[in-house]
Amino acid sequence: MSALKKGILSSVILVGESLLNKLVGLVSTLILARVLLPEDFGIVAVGTLFIGFFEVISSIGASQYLLREKKITDQDVNTAFSINFLLRTILTLIVVGLSFVINGVFEDDRIQGVVLGLAIIFLSESFQNPGIIYLKRNQEYAKIVKVTLSGKVLAVISAVSIALLYQSYWALVIGHAINRLSMLVGYYLIYPYLPKFELVKAKKQWMFSIWMLPQSILGFFRTQLDTFLTATYFGQAQLGSYHTMKYIAFIPTSHLMIPLTQPLLVELRKASSNVKEFSKIFNASFILALIVAAPLSFFVLVFHELTTQVLLGENWLEFSELMGVFCVLVTTTVLSLQCSKTLIVFDKPNHLLIYEVVSFVVIYTILIFSGFDNIIEFAKIRIWLEVLTIFMLLVYVSLRYTSIIHFGKLISAMFAIGFCAWCSVAVVDFFGVANYTSNAFINLCLSSLSVSILYGLQLVLGYLLVFKSYEECFYLKSLFNRAIQPISNRLFKA
Repeated sequence: MSALKKGILSSVILVGESLLNKLVGLVSTLILARVLLPEDFGIVAVGTLFIGFFEVISSIGASQYLLREKKITDQDVNTAFSINFLLRTILTLIVVGLSFVINGVFEDDRIQGVVLGLAIIFLSESFQNPGIIYLKRNQEYAKIVKVTLSGKVLAVISAVSIALLYQSYWALVIGHAINRLSMLVGYYLIYPYLPKFELVKAKKQWMFSIWMLPQSILGFFRTQLDTFLTATYFGQAQLGSYHTMKYIAFIPTSHLMIPLTQPLLVELRKASSNVKEFSKIFNASFILALIVAAPLSFFVLVFHELTTQVLLGENWLEFSELMGVFCVLVTTTVLSLQCSKTLIVFDKPNHLLIYEVVSFVVIYTILIFSGFDNIIEFAKIRIWLEVLTIFMLLVYVSLRYTSIIHFGKLISAMFAIGFCAWCSVAVVDFFGVANYTSNAFINLCLSSLSVSILYGLQLVLGYLLVFKSYEECFYLKSLFNRAIQPISNRLFKA
C-alpha cells in the first residue's frame, strides 16, 4: 500500500474511532444521568478536574516527539517510558498528599476517596506499553482502535451495570478504571514489547517537551477554570449539573458544526492571496455555520426543560436552564474556531496568542471578583463574556482581512438568520406545541419538527427576496449542487 493511501486510511480510521468513542461516551452519560444524581456527577467531577491538571503536566509531549523524529530506537522509546514512569510516580505522591487538603476544603470524605481512586488509575498508566508508538509511526491504527473501542464499550457496560445495582458515584470511577486497565492489557497483547528503565535520551526529549508544558497548562485553565470556580462557589449537585450540561452542549459543535465547516476552512488558505475571493469564502463559512447553529441554540434556550427531561431525566430539571445557556456556545465556538483558522492562514499565531491571553484574563478576572447568587447567574455571565470576546475577535478579523462592505453583509446575514431562528421558536412556543401531549419525547419531536419547517420556509423566502444576490449565497448554492450531483447521477442511472 502506498504512503498516501496508508495515510488516508489511517485518517479515516482515527476519525471513525473519535466519532464512535464520543457516541459511546454520550450514550453512557445519558444512561447514567437517569440512574445517578447530579451530586454524584459533581463528586466525581471534582476528582477528575483535580487529576486532569496533573494529567496535563504528565503529558509532556513524548508521543509527539517520537512521532516527529525521522528515526527512533528502543533507547528513545524506553527513555520516554522511564520519564513518564518517574513523572507519574512523583505526581501521584503529590496527589495523595493534596487529597487531604481537598478533604479539608470541601469537607467531604467522598471526594478524597474519589481522588485517591483516580490517583491509582493515573499511576497505572505509567506502565502503558510504549512500543505502541511503532504502530503509530507505521500508521497501523486498526489494532489500536480495536483496543480503545473495546475498552470504552467494556467500561460503559461495567459503569451502567454498577450504577443500576448500587446507584453509586463509584460506578463512574470503576468504569474509568476498567477502560484504562483494558487498554493497558490490550496494548501489550497487540504489540508485545518489554520496556526497560533507561534515561539515555532524557535531555533531548525533555528540552522538546518543556516548551509544550506552558501551552498545555494555559489550555487546561482556559477550558476548565470555570468548572474549578463552580466547585469552589457551589455544591456538588450544581457542579455535576454544570459539568454535564457543558459536555452535552458542546457535542453539536464537535460532531456537527466543525465537520460541516471544515471543507470551507481549507478553501480559505487557497484563496488567501485574493481579497475578494477570500472575503466571499470567509463570509460563506460563517453563514453556513449560523444557518445550522442558530435554530439549535434558540430552540434549547427556550425549550431547555423539555430538552433536559428527554436527555437526562427529571432529576436534572432544577438545572435545565444551564442547558439553554450552554447551547449558545454551539454558535460562538465555531465562530472562534473560524477566526483562529483565519489568523493561522495569514501566519499570525502571535495575534491568536494575544487574543487567548487577553480573553482569558478578562473573563476570569470578572468571574473571580464578581459575586454570584446561583449557578445559573454564574453560567450566564461566563457565556456572555465568551460571546463578547469572540464577537470582538470577529470584528477584528473581518475588518483586517476582508472589507467593510463584506463585514456589513456578514452582519446583516447574521441578524437575518438569528431573527428567522428566533421567530420560528417563538411561534412554536406561543402555540404550546411543547405541551401538546403527555409524552415529553413526542413533544420534543413535534416541537423540533415544527421549528425546522418554519425556519426552512423563512430561509427560502429570505433568500428569494433579499439574499439571492449575495455572492456568498450563490457560492454556498454551488457547493450544495456539487455535493448532491453524484447522488442525483446515481439515482437517474438507477
